Amino acid sequence: MRVVMSLVRQLMVHVTDSATPGVLPSPPANEKELTRFESTTRSPVVLNFREEDRGKTVYIAGRWKGRGQTAGPWSGIISAIIP
Repeated sequence: MRVVMSLVRQLMVHVTDSATPGVLPSPPANEKELTRFESTTRSPVVLNFREEDRGKTVYIAGRWKGRGQTAGPWSGIISAIIP
């Protein structure tokens, strides 16, 4: 995944294959500590935030999910600052 600061209070998360490197500055210990879930069938994913969240750090992890209950392994956890 790659996070792009596109607009004020908005991040675009581009989802690519696992060969794309990520940044791991100081993420949560594991994906279970993440608090929000988004599902998508396309890249990029656009995340909108409230004005009071500007300047905060968000942590993001992803995985693919097939039809039914099949799911792949979690990616590394990456971080971005909300613009």
